[in-house]
Amino acid sequence: MSFRFWQSSAVLSLCLLTLALSSGCSDGGGDDGGTQVNPDTGADGSVSGDAPSDDAAIDDTGLGDVGAVDTETDTGPSTDTETDTGPSTDTATGPLPGVSGVATDCIEGDAGTSVCTLPIVLDAPAPEPMVLAVWIESINGEDVATADDDYSFAREGLLPGLTLPYFVGIVRIPTGATRAELAMQVIGDTEVERDETVRFSVETVRAGALPSEIAITEFSATIINDDEAPPITAAMENRLCVEGAAGESVCEIPIRLSAPATVPVRFRAGVDALLSTSEAGVEFRLDRLSYEIPAGASEGVVELVIVGDVVPEPDEVVVLTLELLEGAVPAEINGRGAVISILNDDVLSPVISLPSNLFQHTATTLADGRVFVAGGHNGAGEVATTFFVSADGRSVVAGPLLPEERARHAATLLPDGRVLLSGGLTAGSNVSLSSTVVCDLTVPRCDAGPVMASGRLLHAAVLLADGKVLMAGGVPDYGLAGKLASAERYVGEVPGTPAHFEPAENDMPLARDSMSSIRMLSGEVLLAGGAGVGTGTQLLRYRPGVGFLLDPATLSAARINGTASLLPDGRVLLVGGGDSETTEWVSASSDPSAPLVVTPGPVLTETRYYHTAISLPDGRVVVSGGLFWDPATSILGARSSVAVLGPDLTTWQTSTPLSTPRGQFDAAYLPAAGLIAHIGGSNGVSVSGTMDLLAP
Repeated sequence: MSFRFWQSSAVLSLCLLTLALSSGCSDGGGDDGGTQVNPDTGADGSVSGDAPSDDAAIDDTGLGDVGAVDTETDTGPSTDTETDTGPSTDTATGPLPGVSGVATDCIEGDAGTSVCTLPIVLDAPAPEPMVLAVWIESINGEDVATADDDYSFAREGLLPGLTLPYFVGIVRIPTGATRAELAMQVIGDTEVERDETVRFSVETVRAGALPSEIAITEFSATIINDDEAPPITAAMENRLCVEGAAGESVCEIPIRLSAPATVPVRFRAGVDALLSTSEAGVEFRLDRLSYEIPAGASEGVVELVIVGDVVPEPDEVVVLTLELLEGAVPAEINGRGAVISILNDDVLSPVISLPSNLFQHTATTLADGRVFVAGGHNGAGEVATTFFVSADGRSVVAGPLLPEERARHAATLLPDGRVLLSGGLTAGSNVSLSSTVVCDLTVPRCDAGPVMASGRLLHAAVLLADGKVLMAGGVPDYGLAGKLASAERYVGEVPGTPAHFEPAENDMPLARDSMSSIRMLSGEVLLAGGAGVGTGTQLLRYRPGVGFLLDPATLSAARINGTASLLPDGRVLLVGGGDSETTEWVSASSDPSAPLVVTPGPVLTETRYYHTAISLPDGRVVVSGGLFWDPATSILGARSSVAVLGPDLTTWQTSTPLSTPRGQFDAAYLPAAGLIAHIGGSNGVSVSGTMDLLAP
């Protein structure tokens, strides 16, 4: 028996009976007192018996008739011949039936309370009114239910202000009855927990009996947890693995479970060949496919064998798949596989040789990641050669010849993947070319395209949203001072109509060349600055269907041969041009009639023009090289410095410089390699025959 705050549960049970029959008792130690649990009836904790005339019940009448004998209905022993008005003085001598409780499972439920009926049965009909004292065993343990948290009984003190924590109540079974039902209130919740037990002691109390004569039986009720734990989920983590030099290494890919496994978790790993860029069997292996995480563990690993080499190459990706066979389900995020990046740790030579020295050419990034380099000047004259830079930057391959030599032209990538070359100069002439070339690089071949209305070099060539190409301004004759204000549009071929040029809606307000131009998110073309009378600080907008509009906003400094870069937020960054080290932001309002907004940008540490500016996918802008004029020495020079505008777009940071100063060169981003190719150029004295590959 467990401890119960009193010297003896038997003595206390006799006290309760005496209190029920009279008004007090003594435990032999001088302490007087009594208690009565007064549970509610029915769903709140009542007890009922099966006798037809006097139901067995937990007494809820205070000091009333517990133990009183009614001669009209009571068949038990009594010396009274009339209704009993006090406690009986008889002492019963016959044996009482055995008492047992029925172990009962009670469903917990999710919320509120529910009644669980606990049967108490006799092994024979009661020969007299029987009084049972019901207690809760005070046993601690993880599987023991907690009173008032998991279950409850109504408890009221028999005497004012006195309660017993472990006493449930007095159960009366009338003569002839064989059972009673004790109602326990089960408190529901949604917590996932063990099944918990409530242990009871039932003491048969008889008037006049000694404590040693009290019969005690025990039984229990189990509160069954009906809340289901969420399924265990498994996820394979993304991982970065270093390639290493020659030889093999094992890269462990973690598999994490959301909770310790209750049963072994079996899974299978695989490779998604379509999404992986690394070659299975050559650059990696997955020697083992089936795995198991033992019960009780919460993680495992997949072993990926990395085959190292000393070949400089781009980082590669292995996409692993996760097939769960037993014991867990896929997590919502990354539960069906992982992306494993194999980091190339071999040093790529930053300088690649070109087929020839080259500047004043164009470089266009194609849809397949290659860069198409066309025309240019080799230091002795214009050339008609082209070549491709591979997508990883490691190789240079000759391309198709142009119909004629061409330098200082413009290149535009058309929607169908072809490249349009327009204007420029050809060998032995200062007259600008009006001819164009269309290069289909899937063949590959370059053929003569339609002829422009005017010869142009240093002009703007911008792809419009409808697939046409705007040609604006430029120089018609490099040996003369004249400039163009005219504009026209390239129109691609359609069935029945060959490619041709059509005039623009109007001319520019002032003639100019060497301006920065770019298509804005609105579809309008921004033309900033340029060489021409009064044009250096002007901003023009070309609106398809309307024509050129002179914007009232102006630049803070004249910009000639500067750059314009479109940022993800829709702003245009103007960098350098002429003798300016400043930058400016140009943004357009959602109201097309509103003027452009020009604000100062972060200042560069050096002036530059004929430089390049590359917008990266992450929002950074990389400005490289360029020419500068030193008025103190009257010397034209070139720069090798590289500045990167960080994602915060507020500060320029110095990056790895170019291997040689470069101006009048071109640069292109290699998305597969994450590199920028800086191709050719001039340092003001000589022409470069190399290409720098730099990781920004």
